[in-house]
Amino acid sequence: MMKRHKIIKYIKTLLFLLLGLQALTFAQQMRSDKIPKIRVIFGIVVNSSNGTPIQYSSISVVNMRTNEIVTGGVTDENGTFRINEIPFGRYNVVVECIGFKREKLNL
Repeated sequence: MMKRHKIIKYIKTLLFLLLGLQALTFAQQMRSDKIPKIRVIFGIVVNSSNGTPIQYSSISVVNMRTNEIVTGGVTDENGTFRINEIPFGRYNVVVECIGFKREKLNL
């Protein structure tokens, strides 16, 4: 009975190691341009003093590490925006519009 228990434990350990190595190998083979882009940012830009929507504001998604703009968009006539397919990572969102103070938000 003790021998059977050791064999089962050995098989479980072996399977765990094989699955772990397979996951590690897969992770190393995945290129950064193949990482799924599934994040979405959406919202509305409003004037903080009176609550009216701000049309045609520039929205930039900036990588926190490299400080590079990854993607962006512009608000519509209702002040709303939606930015799709953002790669996984840490970002700041920068909102700019002529006549208004620049705003920087952490995601």
